[in-house]
Amino acid sequence: MRISGDYALTRLLSVFRVIECLSGARRALRRRAEAGDDEQPALLAETMGACRRYLDLAERHTEFRFPPLVIGIGVAGSGKSRFTRTLVSRLGAIRVCSDVERRRLHGIHPQAEKTRLPVDMFSDDATEKTYQRLAKCAGSLLDAGLPVCIDGTCLKREQRDLLRHQAEGRGLPVLLISFEADEATLERRIVKRAARLDVPVEESLAILARQREAFEDFTDEERRLLIRLDTTADNAAETLAGLIQEHVR
Repeated sequence: MRISGDYALTRLLSVFRVIECLSGARRALRRRAEAGDDEQPALLAETMGACRRYLDLAERHTEFRFPPLVIGIGVAGSGKSRFTRTLVSRLGAIRVCSDVERRRLHGIHPQAEKTRLPVDMFSDDATEKTYQRLAKCAGSLLDAGLPVCIDGTCLKREQRDLLRHQAEGRGLPVLLISFEADEATLERRIVKRAARLDVPVEESLAILARQREAFEDFTDEERRLLIRLDTTADNAAETLAGLIQEHVR
């Protein structure tokens, strides 16, 4: 999905799951028919039990769910991408990454490496379209009953509001996760990443400085939904998963 971007198709997942369960129930009944009238009572009970389990599972797939929207917030080097990847496996969430969707909007393959990026790719207009795309993707996934995790800087209040309203407008839970680290750690991570990607360190540090300057503080309304995570702390991933599960009960 990260490669194709077909988030809207996730609405069909529950349909496919129900069809798969019904097929399993039919196979169980077919085994009973093939066994004939001489089938042993114990085998009959086992067959009907398997059929019932498939039907119960199909019914569960049709139940209405309340998937949460988790909005990751943080500057470069804060650890948001690493921790949001962890949430995908722990919460069964779909991760939507701003870098990937920004590339997609400009016709660049999400996994393309060392591609010359368009000059206007990070303009205000391009950034606005990127967050509109993130909001649309989040809405499609929430409609499909899937938990969503947004991986983006989300420095501006209007960006966070746009995403937050995708959940609130549907009556679904939403959490803001602020991924934080001290200045020395941020710079150390940026330098390490720049070396790995073979990009100028000075340019990467300049981006970090601009992001920190552009950040708009949280409003009182946002603080009600906010979890601050020190990504340098021990067991930060376990702490985050526990806090999220507690908030979305």
